[in-house]
Amino acid sequence: PIDLMPLSTFLRPCFALSRLEHLSLDLNVYAPISTSDDDFLALARAFPNLRLFALRGGARAQTPPAPPPSLVVLAHFVRHCPELRELEVQGIEAGLPSDADVPETREHPCRVLRLLSPSRVVLVRDAEKVALFLDALFPNLDIEESRVQDMEVLRWNPTVPTTSWKEVSDILKERHRQRRVVAPGWRMLAS
Repeated sequence: PIDLMPLSTFLRPCFALSRLEHLSLDLNVYAPISTSDDDFLALARAFPNLRLFALRGGARAQTPPAPPPSLVVLAHFVRHCPELRELEVQGIEAGLPSDADVPETREHPCRVLRLLSPSRVVLVRDAEKVALFLDALFPNLDIEESRVQDMEVLRWNPTVPTTSWKEVSDILKERHRQRRVVAPGWRMLAS
């Protein structure tokens, strides 16, 4: 077994750059780095001025396999990065632990969310729960630009988004449509 270094430990020397606005990391698939919900919490706290955060790649063949970070990492960015506009994370489990909570926040400005999930099962089972969680965190999300995809599906057919993301996307679209309907007699411009 390879000893893995937590992502937050690997990036700790960069934490002094607290005014950083753009952080994009492309890790080799065999990089001996692990990621957890706590790593992302440390990153969000260290870089509160982020406008763009992207993490691609990372350890895949871990023995024994470590549980991937959950969607709770998104709440860390909402709490600690109020200017974040675009968030991309690869290797996240697109399901929610039962104790997941949505932070009290005003409308977060993040419009683009891209997640690449290592598992399809949880997302399919909890599509509505995931959609409600995402909508509460990111009410201004651009559904057309945002994606949640499964590694398993991408491996077999990279042009087909997962059925489960379509379910999530449909729920989010309906919630956005309902918000545009204010009251009879009032007219809002469609965004």
